[in-house]
Amino acid sequence: FRKEPSDLDVELPDGCGDVDDLAALDAALAELWRRHEHAPPGLIFYLAGADPHEGDRLGRLKLTTAGLAERDRRVLAAARERRIPVALAMAGGYGRVVDDTVRVMGAVKRVTRAWKATSRPTEMPPSMARMPPIHRMSALLKVASIGATTPSQALGTPSRCCSSSVVACWPAHLRK
Repeated sequence: FRKEPSDLDVELPDGCGDVDDLAALDAALAELWRRHEHAPPGLIFYLAGADPHEGDRLGRLKLTTAGLAERDRRVLAAARERRIPVALAMAGGYGRVVDDTVRVMGAVKRVTRAWKATSRPTEMPPSMARMPPIHRMSALLKVASIGATTPSQALGTPSRCCSSSVVACWPAHLRK
């Protein structure tokens, strides 16, 4: 298995824990905002993967449930600070103990609820507001694949890279 390269890959060593992962995430987010300083994204696709959990059979990182929740909180807080909407999906999670995976997914849900309770709604671009809901989803999926050569490149693949995959893309013509 070989991960498709993306615009911003952060390699982490096998067995990486919370502290190193969160430091790498902070650096990656800082780099993301630096790259998009003059043209901020209009939408962030965030894949909150559970496979970096320490009890996962397939993942090679060793993050705790609390570490994964902090990862999610930081990504969502960074988006909120910039008033960028987020499309969040949960993924992965092949825990040796199924209840561990359920706890990780439950933590994502709690962090998301807390974020939603403290966030103000962000208006979608007028071009999308006029679309029927099913077409909005189609437009979002097309946006995600712009510039990507494979679906995994468009949506990110956690594997050994940073425990979260953030893909921020929204063409300028759709932001008007």
